[in-house]
Amino acid sequence: MDRLADPPQRLTAAERRTEAVPTRAHGGDTHRERPRRPNSGFALEGGAAVGLIIGLLVLWLILTVVGFVIKSLFWLAIVGIVLFIATGVFGAVRRRSTLH
Repeated sequence: MDRLADPPQRLTAAERRTEAVPTRAHGGDTHRERPRRPNSGFALEGGAAVGLIIGLLVLWLILTVVGFVIKSLFWLAIVGIVLFIATGVFGAVRRRSTLH
């Protein structure tokens, strides 16, 4: 409560990287510090996600070409086409969801 009465203070870099987490280990209202994870979860930042999708599209395209060039690997061409389409749809849906 007394922290609310104090005027706002500038946080140091170390304080900005941590957050107080309530614990009930001792039955009280104690807090422990844990590092913040600014972007936890599956989401990648915009540039990294686009780069990953483009990289996968190029990989699937290469697999498709190899599958068509080497006749005994025709199945690889089919897998490459399916993965290329799936990755393109995934990228389009993900991009559309981040725009809204």
